[in-house]
Amino acid sequence: MGPVRSLVVGVEFSLPFSRSRPALGVSPVRWSRSNYAYLRDKGLAPVKVGSPGGRLSTYYVLTATHAVFGLVLWLQVASFEERYGALEGNARSALTWIGVAFAWASVVAIVSQASTTRLRLSQFVGEGFGRVLILVVIWNALTIFGTVVALLALGRISIVLRTASELTAGQTHQITLAAQGFALGASGALIGVVWSAKVRVVSAAKDLVRALRLAEIGMAPLLLGLMWAIITLGAM
Repeated sequence: MGPVRSLVVGVEFSLPFSRSRPALGVSPVRWSRSNYAYLRDKGLAPVKVGSPGGRLSTYYVLTATHAVFGLVLWLQVASFEERYGALEGNARSALTWIGVAFAWASVVAIVSQASTTRLRLSQFVGEGFGRVLILVVIWNALTIFGTVVALLALGRISIVLRTASELTAGQTHQITLAAQGFALGASGALIGVVWSAKVRVVSAAKDLVRALRLAEIGMAPLLLGLMWAIITLGAM
């Protein structure tokens, strides 16, 4: 392989060797300096890391993941109906609440990401892309946790339907409480979005840290909702 003709690529390529530097004789700093000198001597421009359009594409990909998780759950429910037939009565009611909780968590996540990106759009498509991206990505946790809760609930339903033809009213109530508690906790993410909006500019590391700490205010009720759902489903 010829010389790496980008300072950025040089740094990224050398990072895996940073821990094994004494054995391999590779210095990431020296490697980066040599690549920088190469660019300077040859008059080659560094590789362009991103463009406004490309960075917006990253946002669209992030929001599309919510639909992907939803598709996974839809396929899981479809396999249920193939195995046990069309679900009716208590089982259908439990599935409805699971779907509502997941859908609500996804909506809150999309709203949070849209609000965060719109507030700092000029930074997102500019030099502050990496910092704003961190503030956007964290809200994917809502959909991920929603998927976890849904899969746990579906697993409980599957265990019951293996030995019985229908869920009892008590079991349905437990699943409903778990779904409602998680949905309520997911709503708390909006509080974190509002508080982190107080830090509009994250050009410095300290600003990013402050924005993240304020965003964590919304993560607290989300985690409580997750724990509530896990404990409630475990008590079935």
